[in-house]
Amino acid sequence: MHRGEMLIPVEQELQIAKSYLDIQRIKNADRIHVAYAIAPEVLESEGVKFILQPFVENALEHAWYDDDISLIIRAYREEEDVVFEVEDNGLGMKEELIGQILEPAGQGIGYGIRNVDQRIKLQYGRPYGVAIHSSLGEGTLIWLRFSCRPYRSLMEEAQQL
Repeated sequence: MHRGEMLIPVEQELQIAKSYLDIQRIKNADRIHVAYAIAPEVLESEGVKFILQPFVENALEHAWYDDDISLIIRAYREEEDVVFEVEDNGLGMKEELIGQILEPAGQGIGYGIRNVDQRIKLQYGRPYGVAIHSSLGEGTLIWLRFSCRPYRSLMEEAQQL
């Protein structure tokens, strides 16, 4: 996919997550409810490939406890950054668990989350990455933040050389 490029347009990153959710909604007889709030001005920005879908997958795998689950996926610009949010109404997590997940050494949990956080930081710097807020019994809100830059494919960059 994308000829080995690590960066893709935000619009395609959102499409990856949407396709995954479409499959899961069919598989789960429409018990997954999804709302999208996407600011058009971020769609042509670059983003690190495969950073959103793991959080959608985690919500369905770890947060879902009732008959239905609701997700809200947001993408918007905040100052000079692009922010993705994935919000669910699931189980929620304790603060200690969030700390263990985000801890660089890890505790045998949260590999996917740390991987996304590290890939964002490698591309954009230490101020960027993943943040988590959660309340037990109320759900979880994940933020993915990275610098807003226009997307240019490797082919476009090579043509400019």
